[in-house]
Amino acid sequence: MHFPVHTMGCTAYSFIHENKHMVVSGDIIGTLLAGDFGWDGSIDFDKKIYTETLRKFAKVDMDIMLPGHGLIYFHKPKWRVEEALNSALIEWR
Repeated sequence: MHFPVHTMGCTAYSFIHENKHMVVSGDIIGTLLAGDFGWDGSIDFDKKIYTETLRKFAKVDMDIMLPGHGLIYFHKPKWRVEEALNSALIEWR
């Protein structure tokens, strides 16, 4: 799945393993217990595009989220994405 974040080519991968929908999410959201957002240090990072990516990613129904760094989300990963989206909407409106 194409999810532009800190570069316009970022992707996430979705698969089923033992009846669980798993998503390898890369750097879509912050996962190191500090902040909600993925890395924004790229020259082509765009807050508007990133917010749209979070809207799109929040619609993905998943059981487990495997990020590029930090914590694996076994419990309510979709809630974690919605939390990042809400932070973006508040901070960047």
